[in-house]
Amino acid sequence: MMKALLRQKKVTLVEVLVAILLFVISAVTFFEVLTMCNYSSSYSRHKVQALYVAKRIIEEQRRKPFPLSSMVYGPVSIDTKGTFNKFRR
Repeated sequence: MMKALLRQKKVTLVEVLVAILLFVISAVTFFEVLTMCNYSSSYSRHKVQALYVAKRIIEEQRRKPFPLSSMVYGPVSIDTKGTFNKFRR
């Protein structure tokens, strides 16, 4: 039994350092992907919440009667940011 233990290959310091380096690179990559998935999930959740709020607002506006007296006549502009300015010429 003693001879079998002596014949086993020893692990060198270089092999240990390479193994540690590979482990660290793998761990960093894993946590980076995990962080990206968490960010993507949060972003998607906020988009869905905004969609539900927008749908609810649209449905509330559809249920209201349309007042003809408040119609805007004349020049109306919507800039590139989506803001409405009914008096801009």
